[in-house]
Amino acid sequence: MLNLKTLPSQNGNSCAAHCTEIAVSGFDIRAPRPQSFVEDTLWRAIKWQNADLPPMPNGVDHPLVAANNSSPMRVRNYVNTQCPGRTGRILYDATQKDMCLQFAQPANRVDYNALFTNLIQPASNGGMPRNLLTDTYYNCAFMMFRGPSPGSAHEMGFHNILVAKDGSTVKYYNPNEDQPVWRADIGWRTLRHQNAGRHSYVWSGIAIEIT
Repeated sequence: MLNLKTLPSQNGNSCAAHCTEIAVSGFDIRAPRPQSFVEDTLWRAIKWQNADLPPMPNGVDHPLVAANNSSPMRVRNYVNTQCPGRTGRILYDATQKDMCLQFAQPANRVDYNALFTNLIQPASNGGMPRNLLTDTYYNCAFMMFRGPSPGSAHEMGFHNILVAKDGSTVKYYNPNEDQPVWRADIGWRTLRHQNAGRHSYVWSGIAIEIT
């Protein structure tokens, strides 16, 4: 069985860092490292860098860099090099990716598809299992929407949510809740009426498996 931990609500776009720390600390009884560590040291280590991405005109920051978003490849590297005893793998579901992109703002679809298809999928370690593995964490990238149901007019970019199979039970953890808790699975690939109805989420098809 896993030891499902929590942290206070995230600050900024540090969701992937929160999910990573909850996962790597969640195989034993130790507490997660402090939020200050997660949002300083860990988050800094996993953010996208301009060198990871196609260059932008006039040398401006790539939008993912400007938004302080996190790179799946850097999350995987952090788990594999900085978390003794833990293993990270990028898993990819192309069918889910295509479904998710239908909800993106039309102006973003080409760029998002290029990011997934040209950068992340070639770096992945395999396909996402339809039935999640027992006692395994999945640090999942979701598309985020304003309002209780997803729609392209309300797309807000990306947000990480942690999914886990604890024994035979699938649960998910959203680090931007006012008081994050583990919740029973309600069909985690599409999450409606989250954050008291303020947000909804669709899984992008990208996950970092942490074991």
